[in-house]
Amino acid sequence: MPIKNCYYVGDNLQIDALASRNAGMKGIWLNWKGHKRPTVVTIRSLTELESRLPEYVELDFHSLF
Repeated sequence: MPIKNCYYVGDNLQIDALASRNAGMKGIWLNWKGHKRPTVVTIRSLTELESRLPEYVELDFHSLF
């Protein structure tokens, strides 16, 4: 799979969301506290993740936990 098709989700803005974006992935910041950062795709809960991904990305949340 090409790296440009990979999503990386993490709760550290610099290490997770921005670093993965700089590496060519799509970084998503799990922003528990709701801080504003307009240049980064942000979710406040993992339950929001599915709604932020394109239709063709299939998630099986049951296999994640």
